[in-house]
Amino acid sequence: MRTIVRWRQSGLEPEQISARIGHISLGQVHAALAFYYANQEMMDCAMAQEQAEADRIEREHLGEQSSRPPK
Repeated sequence: MRTIVRWRQSGLEPEQISARIGHISLGQVHAALAFYYANQEMMDCAMAQEQAEADRIEREHLGEQSSRPPK
């Protein structure tokens, strides 16, 4: 669902999203978007938390790589 929301926010139309995913019907895309809009505050908060965690993990990973001696 988050991918559908992010693609919609980036400007893709529901028909384009359905075509890109392939195994999800246009109706399912609309249902996902309806759920998102009905629960937008909760979904935006959850998506922001996930992004913050992904950013933290990436920073840690990059920090580990830079502290390793060259081969």
